[in-house]
Order: sequence, then structure tokens, then C-alpha cells
Amino acid sequence: MQPRLINQVWLPGIRHVTQATGLGWAVTESASVTVNLFDHDLRRVARFAVPLDDPQVNVVATSRLVAAGDKHQIVVLDHNGAVHWRSSWDRLGGSATIGADFDLDSDDILWVRLAGTKELVAIHAATGKEIHRTPLPGPEAAWFVHRPADTWTGLTLPHPEPSPSMLIGLRGPNKMISGPVVLCRD
Repeated sequence: MQPRLINQVWLPGIRHVTQATGLGWAVTESASVTVNLFDHDLRRVARFAVPLDDPQVNVVATSRLVAAGDKHQIVVLDHNGAVHWRSSWDRLGGSATIGADFDLDSDDILWVRLAGTKELVAIHAATGKEIHRTPLPGPEAAWFVHRPADTWTGLTLPHPEPSPSMLIGLRGPNKMISGPVVLCRD
């Protein structure tokens, strides 16, 4: 069986490519703070500049929203580039020098791992309202993993050894009521 080319897209320079839940792909450009959104067939859905100062940004996206963060702040936008809200890491309880890792799930929950305070924070992505926060072990970064069809997000912490891994989500049918739950741990 021969591989078949679905589509190809030329960009002036790619910094980072990540899966976008329910959409396809989010791609940042290397020379600017620009995000490109593509569907699974690499058709461009949107392209817009993110209002951040540092071109070294992390970006996560869903079919509705985009969250982008640099070493100073995080901003959540829609696919037209309109800002829903923004916050400095200090205001969330993090630190600009230590940073934070984050992920946006299909329920528009923004999961933020604040390395400075060793906390996992759940934020309603469209409004910026904090839902819940809980302490987690280890001062290091986190890796978030999810599949578009799953309701749970995977979280791996590199320290303490051995690395704890867990599935995280919010309890109850109304996801704005209660806090994160750890379903399983290695």
C-alpha cells in the first residue's frame, strides 16, 4: 500500500505543530507570533497574530478556542483572533521565570500546571473564571496528553521519581461545580 498525499501547505517557517482538539492542527510560525489553524486535511481554518511579546509561545487549540502563552502571560482567543481574556502568570499564581504548562480540552477547560506553586488549575477557557485548583507533587513541568474523543486529559509529571501519571477531569454532569479528580496513578 502506497502512502497518499492528502494535502500540503507551505509556511515561511514553522516553530511548533500541535494537535488541535476537534479541529486538526495548530501551527506557530518561527519569525512572528502567528498561529495557523488547519483541519485534519490541512485546509487552513484561520491565521492570526497572537498579542504576546515573546515569539517563543506555546499554543493549544480546539474547534472553538486557542490558548497561547509566553514566559509572561497567557491569552485565550477565538478563531478570528479576538481576545476573550488574558492573564499574567503571576496573577494565576505562577512565575514568569519558572513558567507553566497548559492544555485545552474539548469541554473548553484550560488545564494549567503552575510549576511555581506546584498546582493544577482548571479554568473555564471562554471566561477565564477559575474553577478549581489542587496541589500536585514536584516542581517541574508537566506534559498533557489527550485524544479528541476522550473526556479525560492525561497528565505526566517528570518529578518526583518515579514520574506520576494520571487522568484528570472535572466531576459531575455540570463541569463547573466541583474540582479535578485523579482517576488513576502509576
